[in-house]
Amino acid sequence: MLNQKYLFIFFLLFNVYAPINTWAQTIKTNELGEKVVVFPDGSWKYYEAGDEKKYKINTPKGDKNKKNNKVKQPPKTEAEKKRDALQTKREEQQAKQQAIKLAEQATIEEQRAKQAEREAIYARVLAEDELNDAYNSDKLIDPKQLEDLEQKVDAAKAAEAAAKKYKKQAAKNAKKMAALIDVSKKKRDKAMAKMEKARQKEANAIAKTQPSEKTIDGTVVQFEPARDLMLEPPPYNCLVANRTTDEFTGKSKTDLAAEPLISYTDEKLRPYLKEREYLRCEAYLSAVSNGTILLNCVFEIASKTAPGPEEYGMLEKGSTFSIILLNKEMIQLKNIQTDLGKVDAVKGITTYEAKYLLDDEKRLRTSEIDQIRVDWSTGYEVYDVYNVDFFMNQLLCLDGKAK
Repeated sequence: MLNQKYLFIFFLLFNVYAPINTWAQTIKTNELGEKVVVFPDGSWKYYEAGDEKKYKINTPKGDKNKKNNKVKQPPKTEAEKKRDALQTKREEQQAKQQAIKLAEQATIEEQRAKQAEREAIYARVLAEDELNDAYNSDKLIDPKQLEDLEQKVDAAKAAEAAAKKYKKQAAKNAKKMAALIDVSKKKRDKAMAKMEKARQKEANAIAKTQPSEKTIDGTVVQFEPARDLMLEPPPYNCLVANRTTDEFTGKSKTDLAAEPLISYTDEKLRPYLKEREYLRCEAYLSAVSNGTILLNCVFEIASKTAPGPEEYGMLEKGSTFSIILLNKEMIQLKNIQTDLGKVDAVKGITTYEAKYLLDDEKRLRTSEIDQIRVDWSTGYEVYDVYNVDFFMNQLLCLDGKAK
């Protein structure tokens, strides 16, 4: 009987206290988001499947309770700190390399935008020349043809305006991307997200304001300034103007058709000249049967006093015509004749003609032009070139290989 009494007391105590020892443990989430089992003495172990049958699951509701439910991690060892620092440095280096790559891409995009602007300006000049020729023609021009040419000029001007805006934005982006190379990854990511948002907004604004379509020669054309000119340039029209005998050598000579090469107007003169350019240069290549190739340039300046000592003076024999390529290499040609300039007092213009000996055609066959420097007797001027593939096209024409 006594044994039964003690057995009953033992059984009672076991059932009362055993759950305390068994269920005092809790399952919590540490700072890394991992489930752990925490014991009353502060020790812990990683949670395993089936532990919920042994331990009390402590997942209180509410943000405050969840915060208190986190297990404080032990301080990191020096090795762990070095490892984390190394990882952070590696991520920063990778992000910087990516920023450099993006900056290079932005620079390329800026160059493309500059090229697109040049193409658009060149297209506008050609359209205006075509319209002016129609106005000044002795033949009777169909009014519908004039209307089409006027619409073509309007479309070219709209394309030029869009190309200028595109170039301005591309230059701005390139500058920003270059500045982001040496900032922290966090700041860079934030700035790039802001730039992307602004770019999308700008693209949407341009899409709403640019002309959607124009009619040229009875054909409806969808205009996408800059992009169309760069990705799908119009085929070059190879034309031979004359086949004559060279006056200097007596050899047969082939002259190609002239086309615009240089145009320049100071912005201060723009209000007075309106649609005209202060300086224009039309050029063409000539091939002589002995293998000589000449660059013929006709300069037209909107001034009666251009030959004066305070303006351009003359183009002297031996003066230099420097071609600056896109890669910044320079090719120099020499003038083989002197021209004092011919003044047309009625039209208010002065015309110069020059012939430059082309003795380095190899590089010009594969390189686009960036600028041209012309040496006048009173000094030199550097002009941006819009017809950047002038030499490539005309040299192919002389070869009979132009597309």
